[in-house]
Amino acid sequence: MTVSSPAVGGLSDELNKVVDGAGGTLEDVIAEEGLADKLGKAGIDINTGVANLKLGGEGTTVSVETQDALNSVVENLVNEKLADKAGIVSIDLKNGDIKIDLAKVVNGENGEDLNGLDPNTQVLTSETIGKITDAVAEALGTLGGKFNETLKDGLNDAHAKISLPAEGSVAGIPADGKIDIDATLGQLAGTGEGDPKVTTDLNVAGIDLGDLINSITGPLLEGLLGVTEPIIGGILNSTADQVTGGVTDAIDPILSGLDPVFEGLNKVVDLTINEQPTKRDPAEDSNVKGTEDAGFTVNAVSLELLPNVAAPNQAQAADAVADINLASSSVRATAADEAPGDDANADDTASADANDSASADADDSAAATADADDSAATTAEANASANADDSAAATDDANAAADNNDEANASASSADDANASNDADASAAADGGDLPRTGANGTLALGGLAALLVAGGGIAIYLTRRHRAGL
Repeated sequence: MTVSSPAVGGLSDELNKVVDGAGGTLEDVIAEEGLADKLGKAGIDINTGVANLKLGGEGTTVSVETQDALNSVVENLVNEKLADKAGIVSIDLKNGDIKIDLAKVVNGENGEDLNGLDPNTQVLTSETIGKITDAVAEALGTLGGKFNETLKDGLNDAHAKISLPAEGSVAGIPADGKIDIDATLGQLAGTGEGDPKVTTDLNVAGIDLGDLINSITGPLLEGLLGVTEPIIGGILNSTADQVTGGVTDAIDPILSGLDPVFEGLNKVVDLTINEQPTKRDPAEDSNVKGTEDAGFTVNAVSLELLPNVAAPNQAQAADAVADINLASSSVRATAADEAPGDDANADDTASADANDSASADADDSAAATADADDSAATTAEANASANADDSAAATDDANAAADNNDEANASASSADDANASNDADASAAADGGDLPRTGANGTLALGGLAALLVAGGGIAIYLTRRHRAGL
């Protein structure tokens, strides 16, 4: 998470003011300490056998050029990012950006990512925000120390030019002029690398000035540093300490301004990892709905901007001005398709047709039985009438009628049997082979018809025998 702070971005301007002040302070301190005066009064005597010179005195000058060296102090500093020891924050002074490693905020110094967290893990809580605030303060707090080191490096690289009058003799020949020394303050303080550069304008006939300089450099620097080290070393340390105090004065207001920003950060951003609404307390509905029931949605990252703040043109606060879900996965319920119905309809139709046909056959069979009953009753009445006639002619007619009736009965019986058989076949065919039901109806009909035929035949035989016996 990156927090851009104009105050942090403007810190470089404050540091430039501190550095500029440090350069002026350094020059003032060197002047106040009277380095030139002390060098002039100290005097440096050189006796190398080749040269016998006395350096210093009236006309000694010292000039310090700090600007070129200090110009790079702030630039070098702002190009180096500030960080706390745990690596939670990294501050870019050049852009004013504070980058926060959320994995380390949530999982500690060794945190590398935000995977495998519990459902609905809140990243920005009072605890984690406290960690961020402390880390920012620690990172900015390192600025003072870094600035001190950078400034010392700059001050050590600042150049001082010293000009020392010289009088004496070289190889027994009188000589006068001056010796110029170009050195960094670090070299004059005894902490810088390398040696000062020594030049001279001594005019000595027949003497190689290179050999002269080589012969006098060692003792010259020894005498020079004896004077400059205690002075320059103290000036550099005091100047750096003074500047560090200026850096602290520049940082404190920024920290005071950032504290409420970070404390209210979770009011600006609500960041949830592994969001599962149904596992909240209390549980919430999924924000994705199915056609039949609520869907189930999880989000790897849920980012709400300005939670519980009313969006533009809204009278009441909404859940958030913006709710951004990243890496979402949803499962939704849909209506089930109806099972195919063609086979079921065919079965129902066949069953209905078979039942209707069977019912109709049964009704036809019952009608045939009723017709047979009526016929048998008629035959019985005729037989009774014949028996009542005592005349011979009547008896003969009755016998003849009885004989005819026997044949008629036999014919009727055969016809009835045929009809019953046909009814049974038709019923069986219509019912699709439902023999138990069809057989029951046919048996009742045939039984009734058989009983009537037997009764009618018996009566006819009885009456015939009585007639023949003269009864």
